[in-house]
Amino acid sequence: MIVATPARIATVALLLLSGCGSSAAPAASASPQPAAPSGPPTAQVTAVGGAGLGGTIKILEVDCAEPRPEGQVIVLGGQTEGQGPDGVFLNFTLLSGSVTVQATQGSGQVYSQRLFQGTGVTGFDAARGAQVDSTFTETAVAGLLPGSIGGLTSLKATVDCAGQQPGSSTVTITGDTPEGAAGGSLSPVHVQCTSDKDGNQILVRGLTKFGSTPALVILTTHGAGVATIGANRRFYQGADGSAKVTATGAHFDGDLALQSGTAKLHVSGDATCGSSTKTA
Repeated sequence: MIVATPARIATVALLLLSGCGSSAAPAASASPQPAAPSGPPTAQVTAVGGAGLGGTIKILEVDCAEPRPEGQVIVLGGQTEGQGPDGVFLNFTLLSGSVTVQATQGSGQVYSQRLFQGTGVTGFDAARGAQVDSTFTETAVAGLLPGSIGGLTSLKATVDCAGQQPGSSTVTITGDTPEGAAGGSLSPVHVQCTSDKDGNQILVRGLTKFGSTPALVILTTHGAGVATIGANRRFYQGADGSAKVTATGAHFDGDLALQSGTAKLHVSGDATCGSSTKTA
C-alpha cells in the first residue's frame, strides 16, 4: 500500500514472529560497503502449470541474503513470458531444501492469490545462489481467492547472485513496544536503494528483538513516503526530517510513533546501499 506522507518521512514496519532464535540481542552490523558485484544477478526459471504459471518465467529481480527469522533467503520476482502489467506476478522464496511460490493478480476487490510449496532446492547459499527442481502442492490459506490463476505442477531454476552485496548499517532502534523493549541494532541487514520520480527510496531490512520476540524490521524512507506493513499490523511513523536521503544511502535520526497506540521508538544511524537486485 502506498501512503502519501511528507518528504523524508521515516517509517518502520514490523513483522513479528515468535519462537525463533535465542533471547540474546543480535550484534551490530556496521561493516563497510563491500566490493562491487561481478555483474547483475541472474535466474533461469521454467515451470509447468496452468494460466499465468506455465512456461519460461522472466525474472525481474533477484534479492539475495534477505534476512528472515528462519534464516537468510533468496527472493525472486517475475512473470511468465507474455504476461502484461495486469497479469499474474510470481514471487519465489528459496531456503535450503524448500521453495515457496506466491502467485498474485489484480488489486482491491479483484485481488487473487495462490500459494504453492516445494522441497527440491539444492546447492543453496543465500549469498551465492541455488538450484531448484521441484514439484509443488498448494497451501490452503483462509481468505485467499484464487481467481483465474492456474495451478503450479513443477519448476526448474538456476539462480546466481553474481556477488550481490547486501549493504551495511549502523542503525539502532530503541524504545518501548507492545512486545517489550526494542533490541537496538539490526543484524543481519539488507539495504536496497532505488529511485523514481519522487526521489530515492531506501529500504532497510534487519533482525532484532522486541522484548523476547524476534522481529523483522523494515525501515523505509522515500520522497513520497512509503510504508510496508507486517503481518501484525504494527506501523510506526516519524516526522518530517527524521531521515535524510542521499544517492548512496540514508541517515536516520528521529522518534517514530505507533499508529493507533502510544508506544514510541527512536531510530538513529546510517544505511549504505547494497548492489542492485535487478537482473538487467
